[in-house]
Formats: sequence, C-alpha cells, structure tokens
Amino acid sequence: FKPGGQEEEEIRWEHLYYQVQMTPATLTTSGIVATMLAVSSQSRNIEKAVEYLNAVFSDDSIYMLFHFGIEGTHHRIEDGFLRAIPGAGYTRSMTWSMGSQFQQVPSVGQPADVWERTRELNASARKSPDLGFNFDPTAVVSEIGQTRSVSDEYVAGLLDGTRPIADYQEMLDKLRAAGSERIIAELQRQLDAWRAAR
Repeated sequence: FKPGGQEEEEIRWEHLYYQVQMTPATLTTSGIVATMLAVSSQSRNIEKAVEYLNAVFSDDSIYMLFHFGIEGTHHRIEDGFLRAIPGAGYTRSMTWSMGSQFQQVPSVGQPADVWERTRELNASARKSPDLGFNFDPTAVVSEIGQTRSVSDEYVAGLLDGTRPIADYQEMLDKLRAAGSERIIAELQRQLDAWRAAR
C-alpha cells in the first residue's frame, strides 16, 4: 500500500484499479533491505560512485534527469505535475530504487500531496518486533529450490483462476513433500536464537 498507488496503477494499466490497505503500515527488515544501496569494495572508482549517489540523493534535477529523462524532450511539467511525452524514447525507471522519491514532482494522476501523505504513512508505521532479523537460508537451500518449483507450478494459476481451487490442497501437499516444514522450522530456530540474543 502506498499513497497515490491507486491512481498510478489506473494510469499504468488504463483501467479501474482499487487499492486497499489490508494491514497497518509496518517497518520490516525486508522493506529496508529492498531499498538499500551500496558501493562494492571492488569498485575501481569508489569515491566517484559515492559522489554520484550523493548527487542523486541531494540534487533534485539529477534525480529527475536519471528517472524521467530530459525535461521538454522526455517529459513536461504542467501545473505542478510530471507528464511523460509519448514516444519520446525514455523508459521511466523505478523511482524508489535510486535517490529519494520525495525529490520527485508528482506525476499526472497522482494526488498533489502524494509525498506529504507518504511521509505521514512512513512516520506512522509501527516497527516490526523482529526488525533487524535476517534469515540465513544456507541450511535449507535445496528445500527452497524444491518449494519454489512447486510454487511456480501452482501459485499463478490459483491466483488468476486458471487452476481450480481444488488444486490448492494438492499444492500444499507438494510443498510439504518438498520441504516447506523444514524451511519453517529452520526459520523459527534462527528467529528464536536471534530473539534470545537480543
């Protein structure tokens, strides 16, 4: 869930889209890790890489150029909203992946206060009691591969309705046979040890 998400998806997919917040906003380890950036210690130009990252995070014009291209060529800003120029040949990137979305001009279709609403959502998020825990899958790599194969076979079809609901139990049985319970037990063991060490 994110503020303005419904409007963004309606524009992207050109049909009605409904966004419903199912759970309270929660700060989790995976949410933090998903947006982390680092410069490899093997980089030949560590200082330049860090200089570039600092520029993208601190200079709004560099952020906008990186994500949306050249203003007037690839996009326009009209009445305080960003509008892509169709056929301009610039593919918008995932704006959360580099820099801060708070630097972004709202896109056409987004609420004008999308970034203020996002700040409020972030500030109100509760911290997961397990914030900081990170699962090490080494002991169950084989089981993860086998369960992923089962998921690949069933999940999409169950979600989009092309598989009958009766296949759900079959999938659960195959997941158990592939080692899902061992994965859960290993995760629980690590989580218990992590909690005890805190």
